[in-house]
Amino acid sequence: MIHVLDFNDKIIDFLSTDDPSLVRAIHKRNVNDNSEMLELLISSERAEKFRERHRVIIRDSNKQWREFIINWVQDTMDGYTEIECIASYLADITTAKPYAPGKFEKKTTSEALKDVLSDTGWEVSEQTEYDGLRTTSWTSYQTRYEVLKQLCTTYKMVLDFYIELSSNTVKGRYVVLKKKNSLFKGKEIEYGKDLVGLTRKIDMSEIKTALIAVGPENDKGKRLELVVTDDEAQSQFNLPMRYIWGIYEPQSDDQNMNETRLSSLAKTELNKRKSAVMSYEITSTDLEVTYPHEIISIGDTVRVKHRDFNPPLYVEAEVIAEEYNIISENSTYTFGQPKEFKESELREEFNKRLNLIHQKLNDNISNINTIVKDVVDGELEYFERKIHKSDTPPENPVNDTLWYDTSNPDVAVLRRYWNGRWIEATPNDVEKLGGITREKALFSELNNIFINLSIQHASLLSEATELLNSEYLVDNDLKADLQASLDAVIDVYNQIKNNLESMTPETATIGRLVDTKTLFLEYRKKLQDVYTDVEDVKIAISDRFKLLQSQYTDEKYKEALEIIATKFGLTVNEDLQLVGEPNVVKSAIEAARESTKEQLRDYVKTSDYKTDKDGIVERLDTAEAERTTLKGEIKDKVTLNEYRNGLEEQKQYTDDQLSDLSNNPEIKASIEQANQEAQEALKSYIDAQDNLKEKESQAYADGKISEEEQRAIQDAQAKLEEAKQNAELKARNAEKKANAYTDNKVKESTDAQRRTLTRYGSQIIQNGKEIKLRTTKEEFNATNRTLSNILNEIVQNVTDGTTIRYDDNGVAQALNVGPRGIRLNADKIDIDGNREINLLIQNMRDKVDKTDIVNSLNLSREGLDINVNRIGIKGGNNNRYVQIQNDSIELGGIVQRTWKGKRSTDDIFTRLKDGHLRFRNNTAGGSLYMSHFGISTYIDGEGEDGGSSGTIQWWDKTYSDSGMNGITINSYGGVVALTSDNNRVVLESYASSNIKSKQAPVYLYPNTDKVPGLNRFAFTLSNADNAYSSDGYIMFGSDENYDYGAGIRFSKERNKGLVQIVNGRYATGGDTTIEAGYGKFNMLKRRDGNRYIHIQSTDLLSVGSDDAGDRIASNSIYRRTYSAAANLHITSAGTIGRSTSARKYKLSIENQYNDRDEQLEHSKAILNLPIRTWFDKAESEILARELREDRKLSEDTYKLDRYVGLIAEEVENLGLKEFVTYDDKGEIEGIAYDRLWIHLIPVIKEQQLRIKKLEESKNAG
Repeated sequence: MIHVLDFNDKIIDFLSTDDPSLVRAIHKRNVNDNSEMLELLISSERAEKFRERHRVIIRDSNKQWREFIINWVQDTMDGYTEIECIASYLADITTAKPYAPGKFEKKTTSEALKDVLSDTGWEVSEQTEYDGLRTTSWTSYQTRYEVLKQLCTTYKMVLDFYIELSSNTVKGRYVVLKKKNSLFKGKEIEYGKDLVGLTRKIDMSEIKTALIAVGPENDKGKRLELVVTDDEAQSQFNLPMRYIWGIYEPQSDDQNMNETRLSSLAKTELNKRKSAVMSYEITSTDLEVTYPHEIISIGDTVRVKHRDFNPPLYVEAEVIAEEYNIISENSTYTFGQPKEFKESELREEFNKRLNLIHQKLNDNISNINTIVKDVVDGELEYFERKIHKSDTPPENPVNDTLWYDTSNPDVAVLRRYWNGRWIEATPNDVEKLGGITREKALFSELNNIFINLSIQHASLLSEATELLNSEYLVDNDLKADLQASLDAVIDVYNQIKNNLESMTPETATIGRLVDTKTLFLEYRKKLQDVYTDVEDVKIAISDRFKLLQSQYTDEKYKEALEIIATKFGLTVNEDLQLVGEPNVVKSAIEAARESTKEQLRDYVKTSDYKTDKDGIVERLDTAEAERTTLKGEIKDKVTLNEYRNGLEEQKQYTDDQLSDLSNNPEIKASIEQANQEAQEALKSYIDAQDNLKEKESQAYADGKISEEEQRAIQDAQAKLEEAKQNAELKARNAEKKANAYTDNKVKESTDAQRRTLTRYGSQIIQNGKEIKLRTTKEEFNATNRTLSNILNEIVQNVTDGTTIRYDDNGVAQALNVGPRGIRLNADKIDIDGNREINLLIQNMRDKVDKTDIVNSLNLSREGLDINVNRIGIKGGNNNRYVQIQNDSIELGGIVQRTWKGKRSTDDIFTRLKDGHLRFRNNTAGGSLYMSHFGISTYIDGEGEDGGSSGTIQWWDKTYSDSGMNGITINSYGGVVALTSDNNRVVLESYASSNIKSKQAPVYLYPNTDKVPGLNRFAFTLSNADNAYSSDGYIMFGSDENYDYGAGIRFSKERNKGLVQIVNGRYATGGDTTIEAGYGKFNMLKRRDGNRYIHIQSTDLLSVGSDDAGDRIASNSIYRRTYSAAANLHITSAGTIGRSTSARKYKLSIENQYNDRDEQLEHSKAILNLPIRTWFDKAESEILARELREDRKLSEDTYKLDRYVGLIAEEVENLGLKEFVTYDDKGEIEGIAYDRLWIHLIPVIKEQQLRIKKLEESKNAG
């Protein structure tokens, strides 16, 4: 329906689409050139209301109302009227009062729109989007619509216009400014469904390969200018010396735009213009009735599919224009910014899935019997054993009856009935599987995160406090903002801390943990606000600091800097700059620790003295334990100092008392070895302490502990504990060994035997309540005798190979183990472990002695945990073995294997140690290592320049410009080869694929098995003095001595653009030949030293120059003769063409003068032309040079001949300038002699007429 509105917006006429008087109605809209129009063709009888500047309203293809203003009307003789209408917003806004030079200062989109649309009849739509405050300006008078388009650039938005109707009138006209949002809404135009026509257009008219960029005027009225070019884009047009130029003026009011910014903008613009613009015109049928969801709007992204197109077309693009036929409801769309897909890429995944389905179908058919059997077996198993599912036990159960207990809806348990009991068949707790609950895992994770968060929080508080207390922060608003955001972060942090402290791994629930985790996210949000405020405060402080700095003299400025440097832990250099790393955060953390944490130190020191009968100290064992308790932190430190002289004095004591063993070397060596081992163990313990201190100092240096540093500290603590236990063990072993020899060999000595403690004292003091516990000698000895009796009972009845040594009081002093170790009587051992799991040794099915082998070992669900200081396991024989030794696992032996058809027997081993996996072939004498670094042979002790093979290196960034981790295969002295015996080797990359060689060419050997001989392509370079003059070669040949057949030489000089054919010796010359059926060149030039370029032969065509000047010669043309008229013409630009006279080559043929007398008067001028003679100037000058130099300058023969003819200037002076030829500058060049004679025709006609009249008069007389 087409409605016509009068000047009061009232509907005064309408046309329906089925009205026979409506012949054509086309709605055109293009967002790229901001045009929208309506074309109508109606019968003249119905065009009465269309002959004035009325408004027309239609529905577009999406049934939205569009308004137009009649702009042009044409009535024809055929009885039809053509009407052209433009969009009303174009007419209303463009014709409103223009803007004088000015600008919009910090306006929102709505404010700027409201200003532009004032007095236009259009309003700002509520759909207009907000995008902050912007400033834009213009320097000349602009229409309101031009300013409106400028707003699109300023706010990076797009315009849209619409109207709203009420009863028979326009209710409102609205303008929308919104972000561009080209979305795919599911519309696919497909051939065979709604695709009617398809046209692909490639527009190269706007291609530019160079731009002159002109920046905005600065405050002095000058504009920055620079040039940007793109040689790579220029190369595709084969114009090496002539760019395709354009002008670019960025839409910016930045008066201080520098050269870098202008160059960046210009390069971005050039990237847009250097390629051809490809667009598609799609004609589709409106299927909205059948497919109501498939609606196309301008700005949407649609997809077009036409598999029969050549090549098959799959395009995704934005709709930029539409031509809608209102009568037939067909639309022709124009697409911009197309993204074209290949059919093979789109169907690749589909074909894979289809092949997989075919394979599965084939497998199912070929294995039908197996499938049927598996199904039947599964069904039989289901029917043979039934599981009862209920919250109560099933009635009348029998053994092996299964019951799925659902009494606990959260954790259902499968139980099995056996001998009157329901036994759990599956665990009902995740911890029974050796795992941890979800609550414990989440609680542990949150605690670990909170530790790192606490360090970050402390750093943040320190930095923020320093800024708030800064004397240079004078902006109270910024200070208040920072304090508010900081308080918000502290509040969330305290909530997290309280939540975690109120929970334990056992009491934590999912609900509270999830709430706490949400607080972590809230903390991150609040933290971002603090960082924003901190940056604003830093900027304010910096500005304040700069202001104060400008007010100081140099001396005062230096004094102020020194004060600041002292506070922040910095120094001032000679240039009055602060140097160093600020220690604000570190100082704040240390201060916080000292002021907020309470310290409690418990120091315990015990000394155990053993004296001889004279009171001389023989051994001093001192143990010191220190506990430092801080708020929220407990640190235990244990120091063990053993009186090192104890062992030496024990040895001295033994030598004095054992007179019969004083010269026994075995005893001496044993004791000395034990003492040495104890000393070494003590040294290892001290080294482990130092290592732990070093790791802790490094980790806490920056106030933050990373995961890697945390693991390093834990490893150091574990090594310290291991070293401590080893030191204690060695000390005890040394003492036991000395005592054992003493007890077995010493003579009976009453004094020596009675060196016992005669009294033991123990006292416990508790502050606030004094509780004293005292143990007398008798009570202590009685207790010791009781324990000794128990120990004696266990040792005698359960073990073999041990002895107990007692003192005079019957108290056990030592337990000695024989040389064969300890044997336990398994029949008398009953171990009751945790989780009610009993291990009854007497019920073991297989009992073994020292010569038997354990056939089975039943372990509980607890698993097997071995924790010892040293471990060694070895099994197998010389040909096959496995060995575990502490931190090393090794498998080895003799193996036979075949590699590429060769059989070998090798002595090999595989070892896991020191963080790498080693594969060693002792027979071949080589090793392969696999570690985090990669796979390598370099660690084999030979180095890169030895017999090593190479590496496959992970995490390598050598060739990565982006810094991403990569993989590198390398060999120092060997060859790195990629081979495929029966298939391809493929190098494929998203970016470039690079092949480099350092000292030699790059070779390609195609078809080595098919074509006989050596066929080699070589890519090489010439030697050059600098990086700009080297030439590149592609050579081909079969000579093994590197003497090639022919090649191509490429010049590297940027502006040279030279490609040459060379012979096998890399030289150009007369023996090089190019053969091709078709070629394209911008320019052909002769080689240096040659005069001509010859085509086919020297007779056919020669182009060049001689001493007389440039010359084109062709003996072939000269020798071929014709009797027809001369028709060769050369223009002032040197263009050769054929001169023609046929009517088919002419347009607008008419008489020179319509009046015969005028023509005759003009033509008579030819009779006044003087006939002249002359010498040719060029021939005369060349002949003069030949006579002067006494030699021929050209193959042409020159002589002095007089020529007869006319002078062009004289022809022009007589008014016959139509026969005068001019050059491009308008200067006279020649005369069209072949046409000059035509002026004789009217003269001869006149003479003939006069002769006829005279004859008639004579005859009549």
